[in-house]
Amino acid sequence: MHIVEAQMNQTIDDLDGLTQFIQKVIQILKYACHQEIDEHSAYYYRFVTHLRYLAQRISSNQISVEKTDSSMLEIIKLQYPDAYQAAEKVLNFIQNEYNCRLASDELIYLTIHIEKLIRHTNTN
Repeated sequence: MHIVEAQMNQTIDDLDGLTQFIQKVIQILKYACHQEIDEHSAYYYRFVTHLRYLAQRISSNQISVEKTDSSMLEIIKLQYPDAYQAAEKVLNFIQNEYNCRLASDELIYLTIHIEKLIRHTNTN
């Protein structure tokens, strides 16, 4: 029983867990955006850095659950619909895989990072 629970609720407490977390998120992002991501760009490194800090907050249970101004989320959603949909998929994966709840501000941050990645990839 404990083995099944451990497999269902992944952890990111070690380097392997962190690496898997980042790889899975990037894989979801590529699938959701239907394109490859420039893994040598500054935008990619910034996104991965954000993911590392997010993973750290998740593993130390220091996740903010405060609600963000909903008007800001609506603006982001309207301005960047493709990136928003991809960010929702990433957020759902994280919440389901790591059994945590993330605030809407995390969705905003993910959307902005993803939009920059998509835009950079499309211009190159």
